[in-house]
Amino acid sequence: MAGKRIVVQMPDGRTRVRIPAYEATDRPEGDTDEALEQRCLEGLPPGAQVVPQGDIPSDRTFRDAWKINSAKIAVDMPIARQIHMDRIRVERDAELVKRDTLFAQAIEAGNTAEQARIAAEKQILRDIPQTFDLGRYTTPTGLKKAWPVELK
Repeated sequence: MAGKRIVVQMPDGRTRVRIPAYEATDRPEGDTDEALEQRCLEGLPPGAQVVPQGDIPSDRTFRDAWKINSAKIAVDMPIARQIHMDRIRVERDAELVKRDTLFAQAIEAGNTAEQARIAAEKQILRDIPQTFDLGRYTTPTGLKKAWPVELK
């Protein structure tokens, strides 16, 4: 049945999805979809399987956290939290760089009050990985929306 996908958990832990070429013009006459799917499974690691397209998440935000679970793909939340924190860190690091420039300007101007203010902001930004708790988010949808107010 067209519309199926091949899913496989690779040795590196990532889940790969392959789309059989159901509409290929060079398919042999009389070739069945099942035969095509079986050819697609050849050479793949053990556990590769054919699943309905609908069993694959449509939201790819945490694509690198997908795991095959009973012929369905689910998001491994601990991995998704790490992916999301890494995205937060990228934004946080950009904000730290901006504040480094402002801090240098405050030093040049001899403005110690501004230096102290910026230093406090930088510390708040550095603390985000320890203070922003992603553990309370139990679904990919909730996690996707989680973002520190210090970075908005």
